[in-house]
Amino acid sequence: MRSLFLLLFLLPVATHAQYIPPDELEESYTDKVTNQSTKCTYWHVLRRATMRNPLSIWYRVSAIDNTRHYLELKVTMGGDGFLVARNQPLDLFLLGGKAVTLYNSQYTHSCKGCGNRHDNGDKQGVTLTYPIPDEDFKLLRNAFVDRIRLHYEGKYIGADIHGSNGDLFREQMDLVFHAHEN
Repeated sequence: MRSLFLLLFLLPVATHAQYIPPDELEESYTDKVTNQSTKCTYWHVLRRATMRNPLSIWYRVSAIDNTRHYLELKVTMGGDGFLVARNQPLDLFLLGGKAVTLYNSQYTHSCKGCGNRHDNGDKQGVTLTYPIPDEDFKLLRNAFVDRIRLHYEGKYIGADIHGSNGDLFREQMDLVFHAHEN
């Protein structure tokens, strides 16, 4: 009985700690030297690892002065190390057949625990930054991302974006855009 009471008491606390507000910014600040305004959304899951597929992808959208926009990814792929070279493409396939290709901003080699969102774990991962050109940002603000393809080492991995994750992706683009109006 005592165990049941503890479970019922702690369950709301534990689930509340995992909640990430979809309509708020995690970071919003102005650099005192450059006077540049930076806005970043919370990290959201794009794809969770499963027992069969260790690929996990988290993302956030950021903007500097609402003139430069970035898609940041935290990617883990299991136990083997990997690298993502500078200018490697990330393909975002949109519902309706259009596609947007972004390019990684720097050479990044994976390491154990890197790219993980909640723990340092033993999976190999990276954190990647993809600048978003203005015309692609406008398109992504109004589109539903259906599938992504991450290129690395002459190979690629693809992942379907399920359900509300594609819609949330669009909403995060819009959130960071409108944050600079306030």
